[in-house]
Amino acid sequence: MTAVTKPRVRRGLWWALGIVIGTLLVAIAAIQVFGNDMGETCRDSYSCKGFLIGGAECLELDGERYCTRYCDSDKDCPQGWSCRSATPTALTVETSTTDEVCMQNNRK
Repeated sequence: MTAVTKPRVRRGLWWALGIVIGTLLVAIAAIQVFGNDMGETCRDSYSCKGFLIGGAECLELDGERYCTRYCDSDKDCPQGWSCRSATPTALTVETSTTDEVCMQNNRK
């Protein structure tokens, strides 16, 4: 009787694990499509549209956070934005690395 119940338990664990992983993948995919656009407020980089595949980041300046993206020059940024050095925010904590991101010109 024990031999019969063990495969059922294992099968149930694999199903549960598959559901959890599937749910996470769907949530990540949804953020890629339905996250906040450039210039919109954000809590962290994970709330910005395209944070994994689009190079989106959450930038905090003077207590205000907004979505932006990495850049190499001003040509990579929308009109009214410029490419400048900053420290993006990950999981609501400002990172220690400095990189070039698009910043709105009307903000510091």
